[in-house]
Amino acid sequence: MITSILRVGPAAEGGYPAALYTDRDAAAGAWTREPVARCVIPASPGLREARAVLLGVPDPAVRRATGEALYDLVAATDVGRAWTDLRDSPMRTYLDIRPVELRALPWELMTDPDRRHLFLDDDRPCLRGDFQPGRVGEFLVPIRLLIAVGNARDPDLRAADEVDAIRSALGEQPGAWHAEVLWEPTPTELFERFEALQPHVFHFIGHAGTDPFDDSPMLELVTAQGVESVTSEMVGNALRGGPRIVFLNACRTSYGQAADAQRATWAMAGAFEARGADAVLAMQGDIPSPSAVAFAGRVYAALAAGDPLDAAVRRARRALFTARDPAWALPSLLVRREPEHVLPWRLGVATRQNAERATRAWYPTVLSTIDRTAEHWRLWGGPDFDAPWQALLLRGEAKAGKTSLLRSAMFTWHLRGCHAGYVDVQAIKDGKNVSWLDILRAVAGTLADAHPEPVRRFRHALVHLRQGRLPPPEALDPDDGGRWEPAHEGEPELRARLFDAMRALLAEVAGDEPLIIALDHVGSAFSLELTDYLVPGLLVPVAAGEVPGVRIIVAERTADGLGDYPGLAESLEVEKFPQAQTVRIFREYGARVRRPYRDQWKEIVETLSTLPGPWLDPSRLTQLHTLLPPSAGKP
Repeated sequence: MITSILRVGPAAEGGYPAALYTDRDAAAGAWTREPVARCVIPASPGLREARAVLLGVPDPAVRRATGEALYDLVAATDVGRAWTDLRDSPMRTYLDIRPVELRALPWELMTDPDRRHLFLDDDRPCLRGDFQPGRVGEFLVPIRLLIAVGNARDPDLRAADEVDAIRSALGEQPGAWHAEVLWEPTPTELFERFEALQPHVFHFIGHAGTDPFDDSPMLELVTAQGVESVTSEMVGNALRGGPRIVFLNACRTSYGQAADAQRATWAMAGAFEARGADAVLAMQGDIPSPSAVAFAGRVYAALAAGDPLDAAVRRARRALFTARDPAWALPSLLVRREPEHVLPWRLGVATRQNAERATRAWYPTVLSTIDRTAEHWRLWGGPDFDAPWQALLLRGEAKAGKTSLLRSAMFTWHLRGCHAGYVDVQAIKDGKNVSWLDILRAVAGTLADAHPEPVRRFRHALVHLRQGRLPPPEALDPDDGGRWEPAHEGEPELRARLFDAMRALLAEVAGDEPLIIALDHVGSAFSLELTDYLVPGLLVPVAAGEVPGVRIIVAERTADGLGDYPGLAESLEVEKFPQAQTVRIFREYGARVRRPYRDQWKEIVETLSTLPGPWLDPSRLTQLHTLLPPSAGKP
């Protein structure tokens, strides 16, 4: 696909100087410096009226005429003729409109003589931006998304519905996206979370306008202290680095005219661009909330499916366009790079098939992992996802959500290609008569696919040691699944040798990268074997740092039976959700499983929210969802 830049500079005598750049038949890297055509676009007396088209609700014929006029404004020039000559081939055009008065025009309405909307066209798409060619470094999943709701109390904003739409859109990719929501944060809380999370995508839902105190463009935050502002100056000075994508659904304002909100939104977009954002998606006018909700949901669904940013935005635009929603032209996408490189995420697994296999294995329990942002962050250790602990004890009451939280963290580690093994002791023999030997076999089994040879050597040692003899050095024998048999004075030494072999296996698998082993429901094992064998033979040595490169997580209700392990491990408590969070928790879960917050689901939530708590656990959510008839639509 050809790439072209149509650049319009500040007003000079006679109009606006314009130039066209294209990479067709041009030397790599040089084409952005040498235009193929120049001209002066005359100032038109109708520009003010064109701008007003987006700020009101005009007749469709007026919108169409405006789009045609904007196209003719360019096409009738030498630059325009050179540009239209290129449009016989697939081409992407960046409109780099620099004068403020021209930037505010509804270029998204541009329509060619064949009545094709250029901002809806996949073959010859247009988008805005100061294009800067060049690839950026890829990053491993998860894509970190920070959503800030500036005003959750304004019913016209429908902020909760927009958050639901985003969560629903990302529901098929629970390990590839990490989404956090800040509800009415203070500016300090917002910037602190920016610093800690380092989001790839920032999405703001709220009002924009002009700060009444210093006349600065700002995003409005309604906090417990009252109305506070995040100004463009604050973004420019307090934000150390910008997200890859900034989505500002922030055009409504209680300060001044609609045009003031538009100017504020553009100024805020510019502030994020200056801090390094490669793309900003902003609203040019007062987009109705139903349109904003639908648009956001479709954009994120397309991004989650792997579409480039511009294609995701076009898909969302077309959905509004085909529904005869005039709001399709209100979102304005400014991109500084190839859209394919704006969010260059990748999986760490070897093949897409490996990722699909992991998704099938982990998805059912991961789906119900809700509202565990702090706990996830503690497990992962921050944006580097390099667990800062040697050993961790994950505690909490039964049905508090320990398993879904642990599996969610493990799923993300797997998608990142990390060394990680998960064993649910309760699932071994249905939790009946689980021995220490069964647990060692299960740990080895989690590593067998990726590390077959070290696991074969361990199993060779196991099959001989369990029968009371030292393993011979010849050909490796497979594990026959038998029980531990030695019943003589040499049995403790044989058992110690097997634990030595397990620790050696883990250290070899770890190699130069950390290996995380998670043991869930360890209390399902024989209590004496857990305390006397597994704890001193495996858990304590790993927790004490005696097994190079290996880290361990134990998930259980209490520390009972774990001997010295709790004293060596960090502790993370998983608490049940309090009754006060019922509505928010149900909405998040409903969005994940595509059950909109309405009808019977809403009635259940409203009833349960009146009951005393704490009481809520993820299993009840799943049970209630299963009992209801299938949902009729997305949130």
